Amino acid sequence: MLRNSLIILALLALAAPVFAAGPADVEFGVKYWMSDPDIDASAEGESISIDTDASDLAFYSRVWVGKWGINVERYKTAMDLPMLGFRADDPSELTITGTTMVFDVMRKVVATDTSFLAVGVGYQDIKVSTGLGEFLDLNSEGFRVVAMGEAQLSERFRVFGELAYYVAMDDLDIMIEEIEGEVDGYELELGASYRIATHVHLLGGYRMSSIEYDINSGGGDEPVNIEQKPAGFFVGAGFKF
Repeated sequence: MLRNSLIILALLALAAPVFAAGPADVEFGVKYWMSDPDIDASAEGESISIDTDASDLAFYSRVWVGKWGINVERYKTAMDLPMLGFRADDPSELTITGTTMVFDVMRKVVATDTSFLAVGVGYQDIKVSTGLGEFLDLNSEGFRVVAMGEAQLSERFRVFGELAYYVAMDDLDIMIEEIEGEVDGYELELGASYRIATHVHLLGGYRMSSIEYDINSGGGDEPVNIEQKPAGFFVGAGFKF
């Protein structure tokens, strides 16, 4: 907990120019993401792929002051997987839920009146609840780098994109001490927005991410590789002031 607080304080310190520079441009909104989080798993030469359907709400908020900005995002993915029960009272489905929280500090490196390209660093917290008890949940946190841009194509229409890569995620936080794991991944989003009122716009696009876990028990066996790949279209609404 202390470590997380220190990371947030450090990012807020980096963001100090945002709060000191003057009036802000604010955007926030909600997305309905049809994420379809497919899963690939492999170990000791064997592999399995699971195709699932899922959707959930995502939230984002951004503040820009001059060339400096803060980005906050929350994405959630819930998937129901079939279970092969060995007892009559076994559940027929297992629900796995993944939640990603992001806090980025960014700076525009290219900017005009109608477009920009920004780069930054951020903190990311990934929590995966397996539904099999807390001791098997897959949690990790750490730093990421991000690039974000948008271009105004007409008075009402704009396109935008975001690319992030996890550069320093913690090992998996699993409550079985003899299990260790490494985390790697990236995110990509492309979309478009259409303004329907002075401060209101509709948006849609495609978002994908890949979160890869390499898990081993410390016994010298080949690690288990699990890759979760939420990807799909989204629609939503945003507000800009």
